[in-house]
Amino acid sequence: MAEAPLEKKIKVLMAASRRIQKEYLAYKNEIQQYENIILGIEDNEENALKLKKKNELLVESKSMLPNTFQRLEENNQKLMDQVVELGMMNEELTEQAQQCIDQTQLFLNQINPAMI
Repeated sequence: MAEAPLEKKIKVLMAASRRIQKEYLAYKNEIQQYENIILGIEDNEENALKLKKKNELLVESKSMLPNTFQRLEENNQKLMDQVVELGMMNEELTEQAQQCIDQTQLFLNQINPAMI
């Protein structure tokens, strides 16, 4: 039996929530790695180019956090809207989607937007 378009959309949004959360964590990990590398590089003429490049990568990774946070918030809102539209037509999917929404909201709440 083919999935209803709304059910398929909800599954796509749930998968997107998981993917965006992983993406956010990857950027955070990348930032930590670059910061550790930069701290380990001696500040001398020989390492100036290396230090500059690592700083550029660090700034780029940091700039992605607000965007990723915003995309996750927007995706979670879309998922909430779709779940309301689905109602109780598919109780199992509604329950899975609600768990995803709750987990995503918890993830978002753990992030301090001022620290992004």
